[in-house]
Formats: sequence, structure tokens, C-alpha cells
Amino acid sequence: MKKILTLLVVLLVIAFSVHSKELIQEGAGASIQENLKQKKHRSEEDKIWIPGALESQQFVVVVQNIFAPRGIVQLKEESPLGLYRDSAFANLPYVGILTSPNLAMADNAGVAFANPYINYKVVPAKKNYSVYFTVKKIGETFDIKLVVDKNGYTTVIVNSSARNSIKYSGILKMLSNSKKTSF
Repeated sequence: MKKILTLLVVLLVIAFSVHSKELIQEGAGASIQENLKQKKHRSEEDKIWIPGALESQQFVVVVQNIFAPRGIVQLKEESPLGLYRDSAFANLPYVGILTSPNLAMADNAGVAFANPYINYKVVPAKKNYSVYFTVKKIGETFDIKLVVDKNGYTTVIVNSSARNSIKYSGILKMLSNSKKTSF
């Protein structure tokens, strides 16, 4: 009797786990289909404004993730990197090795600037756009590359004269001509 009861419990557990797995897969399938529809709709809208934003040099990348040495870290607060008129601005956290003693002593050793940019270049490709520009501030020069896909998802690569390179990811957003965002 004890063996039969144990066998019934095992069968019930197996049946429940298989059934719950099917429900999860069905739910995931529906969720994936919804995401694909939303992505397709967004993609069609983004094809219109992304090239314009890059050409006008008035946009912001809302950074959501940092590629740290031990994996991807989602930021608790979104951080900006953008261009507005003749200046670039950023306030990004930094995880890496500082090669300048002046930066190591600073309270905030993040990638932060609000300075004019130079050497701006947009290179369109089949599936994305590559954007290059340089920002100089006292004691440090940043060479920045943005890889923007057709949906606005952006990878940001920051090379610095005073620290190791770092990579971020986020979403491209357009700035209006009249005002800068609250970033």
C-alpha cells in the first residue's frame, strides 16, 4: 500500500510538472508573438526617425545596461549619453581600471562630460548605423562609437585616454530642436 501511494504521488508530480511546463510554453509563445508584433510595429516607425535623429545630431541614448568584466549589469537608474546642438553630454557609471591617477582620486570616476564634440560621422550599413565622435575634456579624451539597429537599440562603446574601454547598451531617443531633455 505504501509503494502504491508513493507511486501515485510521483505520477502526480510528473503530470503536474509536464502540464505546468506546457502552460508556461504556451504563455511564453503568446508573449513572444506579442513582442514580435510590437517590435515589427516599432521597427516600421523607427525606420523613419532614426536616420533623421542621427543626421540632425540631436538625440539621446538612454543607457540601461553596462557590460562589466563579469557579465551584463542592469543599471538601477537609466543614464544618458547624447548630442544636442554642438555639445555631447553623458553621465554613465564606470566599471573598470582607471589608468590616470587624477581620475582615481576623483569622487565620481564615471564617464561624465558636457563638452563640444568633434569628428562626427554616421556610417549606414544594411542592418544598423555606426556613429563615431570624439569628446575632449581636461585630462581625458573619449572616442565614442554607437551601433544603432533599425529598432533604436544601441550599443555604446567608449574608448578613453585615461581608462579601459567599456561597453553599454540602451535605446536611442530623439531630442526636439527646441529643448534638451531633463538628462
